[in-house]
Amino acid sequence: MRRLNELAREHMKKDGAVIACSALKEKYRTVLCAHIITPVFWVFLKGSYELIKKRMEERTGHYMPVSLLESQFATLEEPTDAITVDTAKSPDEIVEIIVSEITKKEHLKSLN
Repeated sequence: MRRLNELAREHMKKDGAVIACSALKEKYRTVLCAHIITPVFWVFLKGSYELIKKRMEERTGHYMPVSLLESQFATLEEPTDAITVDTAKSPDEIVEIIVSEITKKEHLKSLN
């Protein structure tokens, strides 16, 4: 988490960054955004255990075995300040929602 935070801080001075990781706990998210002065937008891709398990079973060559999924769900502390998107939507719909929500949040921050 600290290394990802370092990368984010390096890129905040340039064009910004998109970092994808599980960050299952609030304390992980706190480390990820420490000392970042530009806006941070959390995106929570929320899906049911059954849907995610099914997708994991269908893919090959992935680093995370399905056997770890239950512990990931047990560890998860859902973020309260995130853009939450249902993973049942298509990838295009998910991207559209995320971009729309970030645009709205940026507009609201610019008004303050």
